[in-house]
Formats: sequence, C-alpha cells, structure tokens
Amino acid sequence: RMSEFTLGKGLDEKSTLGPLINAKQVATVTELVSDAVSRGATPPMATVAPGGPGNFYPATVLTDVPLDARILKEEVFGPVAPIAGFDTE
Repeated sequence: RMSEFTLGKGLDEKSTLGPLINAKQVATVTELVSDAVSRGATPPMATVAPGGPGNFYPATVLTDVPLDARILKEEVFGPVAPIAGFDTE
C-alpha cells in the first residue's frame, strides 16, 4: 500500500504526501530513523522521495523498534510509523 503514496507539492491534487516544514525537520526525521536502525530496528520499508528540490521524506515503516529508540520517545513530525513489540498488555 505504501506504493500508493504520491509525494509532491502540498497543493498538487495528485500528491497524497506533501513536504515537511523545512530541511531541518528532514534532518531530524532522518536522524530518528537512523538511531532506531542503529539500535536494532529493521531497516525501513519506504516509498521513494522525489528527486529535486523540496523537503520531502518518504513514507516509512520501521519494525522491531527497540524501546530505547529515540523515535518512540520524541515527536517525529514526519511520515514514519515505528512499530515495537511488547511482552505484556
């Protein structure tokens, strides 16, 4: 289903996923995803970000995210779905 996302300008009727607010936020989301992967999360399944200018980050799913990963403790403000397992309810 992630392949159904179309990244593009926010006002483009064809786009279903627009850009992030600025380049700093793209860097922050990238850092949070990298931190999760470095701690053992399964590398992301992601859509492809368009080439060229713009503050785009692809829709991303991370699985097996460890509970100490920053992405579970900090607001992401980006199209990332971190999935973590648990032992009890």
